[in-house]
Amino acid sequence: LNVIDTFPVNGGVRHFESRCVPEQDTGGLVRSVLVICRDVTEQILAREALAESEEKFRRLAENSPNAIFELDLDGFHRYVSPATTEIFGYSVEETIGAHFSQYLPEHKLEEAFLIFAKVLSGESVRSYVSEAVRKDGRRIVAEFSVAPILKDGRLTGIQGITRDITAQKEAEKALVESQKNLETFFNAISESAFLMDTDGVILAMNRTMAERFGRVPEDMIGRVVFDFIHENTANDRKKRMREVIRTGSALEFEDMRLERHYRHSIYPVK
Repeated sequence: LNVIDTFPVNGGVRHFESRCVPEQDTGGLVRSVLVICRDVTEQILAREALAESEEKFRRLAENSPNAIFELDLDGFHRYVSPATTEIFGYSVEETIGAHFSQYLPEHKLEEAFLIFAKVLSGESVRSYVSEAVRKDGRRIVAEFSVAPILKDGRLTGIQGITRDITAQKEAEKALVESQKNLETFFNAISESAFLMDTDGVILAMNRTMAERFGRVPEDMIGRVVFDFIHENTANDRKKRMREVIRTGSALEFEDMRLERHYRHSIYPVK
């Protein structure tokens, strides 16, 4: 019989495991009982700490918008968090016991197995981006971070996190397209045009504007536009720019330089 008792000791508590071993005579009657006691406080505290840590991990995994998973050494899922269903469309029950390759298109398998082998060798891999396939066949862009699970220095599995970054990649692509369209528009118009911040630092400029100064746009971006014009003209432009910033409204004006008339427009960008 094994019994664990708790006793107050020096202002704290200690846990003791008692093992009772009956001693019988030749006739089979119990004549005495051998009691063996040992202090198991550290073991119990360690078990409680482990249980608390596992509970914290479970709560984190259950509520994370990212899919958290564990694989065995052959690449089969032994744990997945609920977010797996939202990202890939497979239920938790469908995923447990399934191989990680079910998420990947055929042309990505070779690369994925190389990553898997690297982690099995003890390395961690962060932010590996790959095309992935949902249960319904829709393609998404996923980011994987994976690391080996070690117990007493021995590899026992692989753990990882998956993020669906499809929307992020689509937004980045749209931004690049938008920037290309802006650059195309800038360089297609015959008028001089540029974009600056509220300090006059040039953010973008078309070729027509740059050529007026005998330069290319790349040489002028990041520099202050007022440094390229006469001081009196610069002071006038600063004044007008402050007016546009104050009112939030566009401003148009004309001036004449070197016997040529110029029409200027300054637009606020919100």
